[in-house]
Amino acid sequence: MKLTAIILGFFITVPLYSAEQPAPESAAPQPQPAKTPEEPTGTKAEQLAAAQKQLAVMRLRHDEKHPVIIKQRAKIARLHKEVRAEEAEKAPLDPAGQLAAARQELATLREKFTDEHPAVIAQQRRVGELEQRR
Repeated sequence: MKLTAIILGFFITVPLYSAEQPAPESAAPQPQPAKTPEEPTGTKAEQLAAAQKQLAVMRLRHDEKHPVIIKQRAKIARLHKEVRAEEAEKAPLDPAGQLAAARQELATLREKFTDEHPAVIAQQRRVGELEQRR
């Protein structure tokens, strides 16, 4: 059975169901799958590159003090640290080679960021630690 009504000049047809006649399955509300946060994919270096791209897009909409920018910068700093840890595991134990690589990374970071940037500060500390080990 269907009910037809006129509301503000529009005809609306609504199916009516009684207790004796169950509603078809298509009329029942379908449960929506729960949204989960995106799982990080790829290597840490790929995640870092993706996070840096996301930060660039976020900066188009928000200033540096916005919470999403602060959170993204912290994520990037964490990923930098993880990438360095992975590289340290793979790198030979030659202190001179590690120091040269750390200095090269510091130069690259200084080209991209100011000296106040967390990644630059962390890399400066790492270079200082490697220099002390020599």
